[in-house]
Amino acid sequence: MAPRQPVSPSRRSWRESPPRADVVRKHHSKTPLRLFLAALVVGLLGAFAWLLTRPLKSEPPTYFVALLTGASDFLSVPPILFEQPTVAPLASSDPSRDTLVYVDASSAQHTGDVQAIEAALRSAPVQPDDRLVVYVSAHGVSDDGQAYVLAPSYDVRRPAEARYRAADLISAMARINASTKLLVLDCSRLATLPRLGMAANEFVYLVDEAARKTDDPNLWVMTAGGELETSPLGLSAGRSILGAAVVDGLLGDADSVENGGNGDRVLTLAELQAFAEQQCGQGPVAAPRPKLIYCGGDPSKQRLDERIVARLPQPRAAEDVAPEKAKEAAPAAPAPKTAAAGPAIGPLVTLVANQANEGKADDPAVPAAPTASAGPSDDSPPAPAPS
Repeated sequence: MAPRQPVSPSRRSWRESPPRADVVRKHHSKTPLRLFLAALVVGLLGAFAWLLTRPLKSEPPTYFVALLTGASDFLSVPPILFEQPTVAPLASSDPSRDTLVYVDASSAQHTGDVQAIEAALRSAPVQPDDRLVVYVSAHGVSDDGQAYVLAPSYDVRRPAEARYRAADLISAMARINASTKLLVLDCSRLATLPRLGMAANEFVYLVDEAARKTDDPNLWVMTAGGELETSPLGLSAGRSILGAAVVDGLLGDADSVENGGNGDRVLTLAELQAFAEQQCGQGPVAAPRPKLIYCGGDPSKQRLDERIVARLPQPRAAEDVAPEKAKEAAPAAPAPKTAAAGPAIGPLVTLVANQANEGKADDPAVPAAPTASAGPSDDSPPAPAPS
């Protein structure tokens, strides 16, 4: 057998060629590219999953915390009327209002302790993305250069008890972490209180001063009028004028096109303020224009049209319409034939007399106060003729 002839270098087979270093380098150079492509695919899948789950995330709710006074010592201060009818449309349970949560913290208001009120506010599960609206229905007074909110048990004979500073309540609100916070002080019912030595009520002025010292760009304070102004009782509607405007506005009236809103079901602070001013200027007795105070410094940076107060639920059902609107739709009751107490003083006298009887029912030594009467009824026997 003839020996195998050596192959020339130009005709050498690929099988006999040694591995080249540059080929090995090319094989390893694909690893970063593969890692990049894998990371890109994982990132795209993660972004797709995020887009799928994002609509399922619940909308941040708005917590409405009510601090109502209730029955008070009417011998020291006048009673506060129509608190429950004011908040009733919002307090009614409705499963569709998952973005509006009503919290009744009136028991904390009754203590007159701002620490108890702050604890009640923190008991609501408010998250940083949520919104918080606190409505205070009480008497506000000024004493010794401070604005105070009175508790139901306030007694002018012990003026330092059963009250708390409005500045402390504002500070408590500032310590709560929420995206938008609104403190509504429906407390402008007293012009003077001579027994306290208050010749002029500077409550709003002192609240404005305390609010502007608070460094919180997410907090606003709304008062029921400007300096030295008092709000009417709301006898014609049977509700507080400012409180009803805030409640009805949160339920969608402030966003409706008929009332100047844009109808997008997103209630901004600008829309709520405009609606409150509109409602307070209407009615048989016009109320003062509400004052909105910014607690974040420069008012030009507050941008009310971008501050969302609530994502509104679907339009309200007919049974949730405000009481005054329901009265307009109902037929008018026939006028009584006998003399009646005046529309303004009758309910107030009746309420005061009833509260007096409730406090004296258990004391046989104290006679019950007479209640207001609209006059003799048609069924009462005629008075005997003089002899």
